[in-house]
Amino acid sequence: MLITQDRDDEGTPTKIRLLLEQFFYDMVEESPNKKAALDGPWINIPIELRTQEATEELFQSFGLPFFAAQYTFCTSEQWEMHFTRLFPSDPPVTLGQNFRKATYFRQWLDIIASVGAQSHVKLRATVRAKFDSLTWVPYTGSDRMWCTRPMKGRGWFNLPRGDPPSGPQIAFNP
Repeated sequence: MLITQDRDDEGTPTKIRLLLEQFFYDMVEESPNKKAALDGPWINIPIELRTQEATEELFQSFGLPFFAAQYTFCTSEQWEMHFTRLFPSDPPVTLGQNFRKATYFRQWLDIIASVGAQSHVKLRATVRAKFDSLTWVPYTGSDRMWCTRPMKGRGWFNLPRGDPPSGPQIAFNP
């Protein structure tokens, strides 16, 4: 359980723990489908198991739950960028693809809007500490939670190895 030193709101540690549980679920639930809708999702976790499989441990493992994926090892700056996109300091002007459907994101915006500046900094630091313990997250775009366009540049790798680039883009923690 995440504990924050902020005691202005006795429910805050529980709110953050529940928020993070929702974050893991939403990342799995909002993961992308293949180009043709009939081809199904890229994720290989059956719908009926997603609730139990969408855990912190999934995101702390190098075993990616996708039929195919593209991945890169982030720099510290890129990892910070993904954190900022997934847990912004301020509400974004426009919500990117999948963010409006993500329950955790609305909850996060509600939490940060309801606390003062000092509490806001502490809450974000608490969430950041947990985020930094993750092995991977979606490679976010400025306009989307999940990117899928083929990446052929230096530093990008594909799973399965040797296949052409396809699947969601994954950001590995530096």
